[in-house]
Amino acid sequence: TVTDSDSDSDLRDTQEREFIGMAKTKNSKKRKRTNRSSHNLELLLALFGIVALCWTVTFFAVFQKSPSSDHDKFLLSPHNTPTQSIKRKTSEATTTITTTSETPKPKDEDYLLHILQQTTNQEVSDEDKARIPKWSTVKELYGPGPVIYGLDQCRTYREKVPETDRHIGPSGLFNTGTNVFFTLLFDNCEFPSQVQKYKNPQQTGMEWEVNWGKHVMPEFRDQHTIDPKHHIAHISKDLFLPVGMVRDPFSWMKSMCRHSYTLNWPHLHACPHLFDEKKGVSVKARYRTGPGVVEYDSILHVWNRFLNGYYKEAKYPFLMVRFEDLIFYAEDTIQQVCDCVGGTRTSETFKYAIESTKIGPGHGKEESRTGLVEAWERYGKPHNFSDISTVDLEYAQQHVDKDLVDIFGYNLGPKAKMVNARAALED
Repeated sequence: TVTDSDSDSDLRDTQEREFIGMAKTKNSKKRKRTNRSSHNLELLLALFGIVALCWTVTFFAVFQKSPSSDHDKFLLSPHNTPTQSIKRKTSEATTTITTTSETPKPKDEDYLLHILQQTTNQEVSDEDKARIPKWSTVKELYGPGPVIYGLDQCRTYREKVPETDRHIGPSGLFNTGTNVFFTLLFDNCEFPSQVQKYKNPQQTGMEWEVNWGKHVMPEFRDQHTIDPKHHIAHISKDLFLPVGMVRDPFSWMKSMCRHSYTLNWPHLHACPHLFDEKKGVSVKARYRTGPGVVEYDSILHVWNRFLNGYYKEAKYPFLMVRFEDLIFYAEDTIQQVCDCVGGTRTSETFKYAIESTKIGPGHGKEESRTGLVEAWERYGKPHNFSDISTVDLEYAQQHVDKDLVDIFGYNLGPKAKMVNARAALED
């Protein structure tokens, strides 16, 4: 029985005070133990942080050296990406050049099939599935990512040219992908400030061509300007960042055999017909664009001359992009080009060019033009060198610019040793 008396009340108060006092003592001891544990943990974390910092600094110093001018005109992508290292022979020395190879997410064997399904929102037929190459084959042919030359000039261009005045456009020989490059760039990149400035969604700074003419030799940049009726004709050429289009020389020559445009040389009975064995001379080619007609030793020399107009001679910012990367690494390539000029993506979803981008009667028969699936099928297999004569193959291997072939990772053909052996036997 609990008696509610003063004495009992005093007792309870005393017991309560003693209990609270004991609790405070226990808590005090616990806090001291906790404080000591926390202090020890803080010391341990601080020590771990110092070790991690030292390791990070060492890692970046050894493995992540910044590219310099000694590495010519390559620059790592602003993204964290794997890279390809290739050798380039120069007059001074053999230099290791790091090329961008952006693969923002893992690509499985059916990566191209996924692209087609997402782009068309349709079920892909079994026939088309059989035509699409596996991703391992693509990587074996063209490496793990795009090869873009000249990215170290991007900052110079951006600092020199305000965004509202920037223009970028393709420059390349016929059949090198100038149309598809423009389509992909225009659909996926823009300068918002230019759209706002000109109040025209078509004037985004992504141009159909450079204003000296997309098929004009770079050496004639300062001597030729396109038709004055085009708005870009009146823009200073220094405001342009040209993108030189590069394509495998053997694949390009084969394409020119089908449709030669304004490049003329005798090739009715044999193609590419680089060397006339009976006469013992190279087969001259005449290229007509812009300033007039210029004669070259062969169509292969036209390929060399155009690309070296940028690679070896240009004194202004430029990029060089592989045609093949627009087929297999389209999003990675366009993203890096857009970043280079300080552009903005038009949409989170990348827009692919599914149908042929060649429009109009000047591009041959419509049925012969190549869409995305056809391009994957055609260029997703090793080049067939059996359709080129031994004489032409040997001539090409001797006269193609080796620096360009090495930089962009092209194959000179499996017959090289056999041809050289044959030539040695004849000597």
